[in-house]
Amino acid sequence: MESKVKNKNKLVYILITAIFVVAGFLLYKNYFYTAKKFGSSHEQRTENKDDLIGFSFAPEKISTTVGKDFIMEVRIDPKKHTVSNADLIFSYDKSKMRLDSISQSEHFVQVLTSKIADDGNVSYSAATVFGLTINSQAVYATLHFHALAKADSVPIAIDQKKSGIYADDNPGVNIAGESKLALISITD
Repeated sequence: MESKVKNKNKLVYILITAIFVVAGFLLYKNYFYTAKKFGSSHEQRTENKDDLIGFSFAPEKISTTVGKDFIMEVRIDPKKHTVSNADLIFSYDKSKMRLDSISQSEHFVQVLTSKIADDGNVSYSAATVFGLTINSQAVYATLHFHALAKADSVPIAIDQKKSGIYADDNPGVNIAGESKLALISITD
């Protein structure tokens, strides 16, 4: 009797192990099929440049004076896509201006990463609430700067190789195209 129980337990163990092995194989196969079909997460699509989404600043040019605060919005226009998350990496001249904070937008409310480094490099990642997508131009984040020193057309430049915008209708593909830079002029 005890032998039958041991054999039954052994059979159940083998059956459960087999189920996990098959499930693991299917997940592995599906992952590589998806990666091959859609590309890696930072691969950019280049078939149709008109479909690619870019970050933009509003306003694109600001003139201010030393000691004053100024605000810029970072926007995303999904064009024909639906978007639920993005990664923004940019830099600015820290000797001319200081980024005091980044405010989340009403659309991209889940801030995943917000790092303002001392060297003028910024990493910011945000997403919409789970299940919601953006399908028209929207504010991605608001940047709060302080003017420190005189400058003539100093750029705020987006790192296009590291930044990404991910469309829900193209899973796993970075559809970010060229992003526009902002130019800041600061007078005494």
